[in-house]
Amino acid sequence: MKYFSNTSQQANFLINKLEINQDSHGLDIACGSGSCLLEIQKIALNTYGVDIEKSDLVNFFQTDIFKERLPVNNLDFAYCMAPYFAENWWNLDYLFGNISDSLKTDGLFCFDLFNFNSFPVGKTIQKYKINKENIQLSSVKRETDRVKINIKKRLDQ
Repeated sequence: MKYFSNTSQQANFLINKLEINQDSHGLDIACGSGSCLLEIQKIALNTYGVDIEKSDLVNFFQTDIFKERLPVNNLDFAYCMAPYFAENWWNLDYLFGNISDSLKTDGLFCFDLFNFNSFPVGKTIQKYKINKENIQLSSVKRETDRVKINIKKRLDQ
């Protein structure tokens, strides 16, 4: 899939936006194969990956991020690039709270989603197609030591 093909471009975006340097401590959430994690670790050795699937990556934790606390704390940054959460989309409040608890007060978090409307949908995953009209991002605001994001499902379809 083209979205995942330019890992170094994604990593450079994160390095710039999250102000990553050699002293940074970070977390790649739902890291999958770890391609972005490996690029970030070239700059910040204290970057960890977490995913529900088992991996042989260095600095990796196998964790269900919707049921368990994140295994690292006092993070300078965390990111989640194009996650596929399937049935857990409506549990993001737990995930974001979990991430917030793991970040330093001035820590940064990047949550990236690909455009589901341009996703090649086949017969087997047709039921997962999400139209932008069905999701409403109601607010994003930075509080003293937390980022509050409210996501509401539109029921008036």
